[in-house]
Amino acid sequence: MEKLKSLKALVIHGIHDEVLNINYARQSKSLLDSLHISNEYIELDMSHTVTSEEINMINEWLLKQNK
Repeated sequence: MEKLKSLKALVIHGIHDEVLNINYARQSKSLLDSLHISNEYIELDMSHTVTSEEINMINEWLLKQNK
């Protein structure tokens, strides 16, 4: 379990996702927290899609991880 604490996770999910309900993302956040895995959780006002805004968020998060 100690090795898990060194992990970092980013969870981004659309609150209007009709394919994967937002509750799956919320449960993921709870699980990550319970395992003491550092995470950033973001809910967006969108459905099941990937936007340029989301890609930018992922890029920014990845850049922060390399510092």
